[in-house]
Amino acid sequence: MSTSSISVIPLANIECEMDEPSQIKLEACQDISGRNISPVKLIAMLRTKFGIGAYEIQMTRNVYSIRAPRRLSLNEIVACR
Repeated sequence: MSTSSISVIPLANIECEMDEPSQIKLEACQDISGRNISPVKLIAMLRTKFGIGAYEIQMTRNVYSIRAPRRLSLNEIVACR
């Protein structure tokens, strides 16, 4: 799995969106470095592209791990700066 060199500023209360696990089809996993990305913009992008409850996001060691129906494109990630 390749990792983008884009980073994210940590945010204390990162939102995790989940419905019933059996209803969510999270086929793609993607890690994004935690520097230079706005957590608010990232969550807004995920909500816009996939809807509330259709993705999972966690932050560990300054890396966002995203599970969603598809991977975010580089342009979508750049828009989260």
